[in-house]
Amino acid sequence: MGLSTYDWVVIAAFLAFVIGDGLRKARGNRTAEDYLLASRGVPWWAMGLSIMATQASAVTFVGTTGQGYYSGTGFVQFYYFLPLAMLVLCVTAVPFFHRERVFTAYEYLERRFDRKTRACTSMTFLVLRCLSLGGILSAPAFVLAEFSGQSFLSMVLVMGGVAIAYTSLGGLKAVISTDVKQMGVMVVALGVLFFIVVDELPDDVGLAGAVRLADAAGRIELANWSFDPTERYTIWSALLGGLVIFLAYFGTDQSQVQRYLAGRSLRDKRGALLLNAVAKVPFQLGILLLGVLFFVWSLFMPVPMVFHSETAARANGEIEGHAAITAQFETAQRRAGASGQTWLASGDESDRDAFVADVRRVTSLRGEGKSLRGAAELSEPSAKNYVVPWFMKHRLPRWGLVGLLLAGILAAALSSIDSELNALATVGAIDILRLKPGVDDARIIRATRVLTLLFGALAVGFATTLEGVGALIEYVNMIGSWFYGSLLGVFLLAWWDRRAHGTGVVVGLVVGIGAAVASEQVAESGFGVALPWLFKNTVGVVATCGVGFILSRVLPAPPSDQ
Repeated sequence: MGLSTYDWVVIAAFLAFVIGDGLRKARGNRTAEDYLLASRGVPWWAMGLSIMATQASAVTFVGTTGQGYYSGTGFVQFYYFLPLAMLVLCVTAVPFFHRERVFTAYEYLERRFDRKTRACTSMTFLVLRCLSLGGILSAPAFVLAEFSGQSFLSMVLVMGGVAIAYTSLGGLKAVISTDVKQMGVMVVALGVLFFIVVDELPDDVGLAGAVRLADAAGRIELANWSFDPTERYTIWSALLGGLVIFLAYFGTDQSQVQRYLAGRSLRDKRGALLLNAVAKVPFQLGILLLGVLFFVWSLFMPVPMVFHSETAARANGEIEGHAAITAQFETAQRRAGASGQTWLASGDESDRDAFVADVRRVTSLRGEGKSLRGAAELSEPSAKNYVVPWFMKHRLPRWGLVGLLLAGILAAALSSIDSELNALATVGAIDILRLKPGVDDARIIRATRVLTLLFGALAVGFATTLEGVGALIEYVNMIGSWFYGSLLGVFLLAWWDRRAHGTGVVVGLVVGIGAAVASEQVAESGFGVALPWLFKNTVGVVATCGVGFILSRVLPAPPSDQ
């Protein structure tokens, strides 16, 4: 079923507004400070919402919901120490960058160390962000391709083109202005989706009953205290890995630092991070819970074993026994739903056990189907990314709601894409081309617009290779785990080790990235423990700080170091 006229009107109106807003903001850009830092006059609430919008990409809207459907709420533990990271940064990095009045986070590193340190860290950021931006572009392209009937490639090109257009025209003013409005659209869309799922649950189940069923099925996990290093999401992985990645992301990543560089006062800059400290964990838990509710809802209104319709059709037609397992899967869902209702009505422990056993049967059949598809080299692409699109396509009423939800996904996507493009272009102009604000203002604006186009083209090209990648929310974070710990290590050495010098720090950066990547490769080769991606950030920061600390005392400081 395609999009209705109402849906197209909603989507077209949203895109027209976004581009128009970018054009309006372009009129106020006269200097490099206007274009790159919004004249350093952004209030705390706008910065805070822009920071949240940058994080809450379509990867969050689509991928995190799918994560909740398949795995439950355990992923929320990743965010538990974000508030602590925000408080630490409010008393360290934020006042530091406020005093320095730099245009990029890496500009300071040349003042502290030397040119090569600035170049190496800025290039690390460029590589990291180009790779992750491909994943951020892919998520809405999956959804749009599913609904429009167009190819995944064409949808990547459309999304990239719109983001490049208004970002290059309006600079950071356009990015923050549209981010605030896009955050509102996304929250409304998620709220509508949440209401529809709850409303379609049986009357004797409702929201409270659905949470009870999900908890019994093992889908509600708020704290895993296991010390097993192979478990992906635990309190300890959040403390030792999540805290590191949030300190690195908000303290050294230009896409975030650029927000509070644009603030009008130190108080506003701190307020932006504190808003995230308060709102981020409940926001992520709500999205994961939406995915969990999808799972409970599917027990009463069975969903396909394979959400990707083309894969499902091929599997049932080409793989012997797959159609039979599919039929058993749908029957098992209905049986689990019925036993769940029985337990909610009786409260008897034996009825609860029967429900849990039926849910395990559903999970087992899904695994059997996946094994058959894997043996035939026909595994479902990006399974977690198709949960929301399938629900929207097959279960929503057709009077503009699909258009509203697609606008929400587009808002989530654009709010991240524009921020990343703007940060990439800023680093390219200031740190790589080394243009001087106040001297080369006109050249900076022209160069940043050209670089926005170039980085956008690179991201689009990379996104086209991600059609078959797994859960995008995990993919994007895994990419970051290779680099973020080492970037944080560089800044820690710059701030707290007076004897650190450029040569030692740069070698430490390279070793840290290598150690993070190697920890994954060694585990995959069977010679080590498969560490969750969260711990790779800790490996990176420890290796960078350790090597940088030692070499800065063993090797003489280069003459250019300060």
